[in-house]
Amino acid sequence: MPEPMECPTLSIVMPVYNASEYIRQAIDSLLQQTFTDFELIVIDDGSTDNSLEIVKSYDDPRIRVLRNECNKGIVFTRNRGLQEMRGRYYAPFDADDIAMPRKYEKQIGFMEKNPAYGLTGTWARHIDSEGKLLKTKWKLDADACFIPSVQLFRAYFIQSAVVFRKEVLEAIGYTPGFEIGEDYLVYYQIALKFPCVNLPEYLIHYRIHPGSITQSNPALYRDREFHLYRIIFGTLETDITQREFEILMYIKYRMAVPSVPVLRSVESFLLQVLEANDRLKVFEKPCLTHVVMNRWAKSCFNARRFPVKTAWVFLHSGILFRYLNALPEIRRARRHRSFQ
Repeated sequence: MPEPMECPTLSIVMPVYNASEYIRQAIDSLLQQTFTDFELIVIDDGSTDNSLEIVKSYDDPRIRVLRNECNKGIVFTRNRGLQEMRGRYYAPFDADDIAMPRKYEKQIGFMEKNPAYGLTGTWARHIDSEGKLLKTKWKLDADACFIPSVQLFRAYFIQSAVVFRKEVLEAIGYTPGFEIGEDYLVYYQIALKFPCVNLPEYLIHYRIHPGSITQSNPALYRDREFHLYRIIFGTLETDITQREFEILMYIKYRMAVPSVPVLRSVESFLLQVLEANDRLKVFEKPCLTHVVMNRWAKSCFNARRFPVKTAWVFLHSGILFRYLNALPEIRRARRHRSFQ
């Protein structure tokens, strides 16, 4: 059995709240990692089931068990883990997910070889409440240069999949008040300052079950999402009103576009994003142009109920014009992949 370490390379932090149904599978998957130089900090956030008893049943010196005096919420708990960690790398891990055996071996190896990178994630397969593989999965294969722009529209990393460089995350931390979407905001802020990438392998099983917030309380999730996007688009000095948020949801979730006027609103919003970046230079122009064109093409595809009008709008759009002009720079950006 591994000896306890004063200065492990990696600190894995697992917040726990009433996770007794899944937590043993999660912990077992971590203790079976081929990379063993880690501590596992399990923080019980006031569970009322037997989650804490399950954790304490393990006899492994790498596990440190902490408990909040009452339910403090996910942001407090993640930040407490960040304060308690002793490793050079920080890895959040949810108590209902499963890590593949070589996950941390591959991620720590990547981070050691590529010191400029602030974080790395992986792809993920989906499992149901019983642990059975679903047909859906997340293949997050965008080149690193495009990820900051992609994250204007969606989170491009998965909580249990990521590894952060400690000093990068410490400078930002998890923002109080965002009990939903706290991870997305962190990814967005870090990607604005440091290269980030997902390793091209399925190294976690991400559990989808009725207890998740997106399933159990979609109205609350949507409300928090609105406030989150107001902060994100604030970097482009763009005020997200309720109407613009609704347009953004068509883009993010690839919803069917019900009419040509709505498609025009999507086009107007995306052009506004490009013009704001022309002025403020937050994102690399060719990379943002590529990402916006991708969103525009998918929105037009989702307006295929009106094929003739949609084709005309697409072919006469200023977005397409900008994209064609930027193609040589986009190709150059793709060729300069700076990680090993």
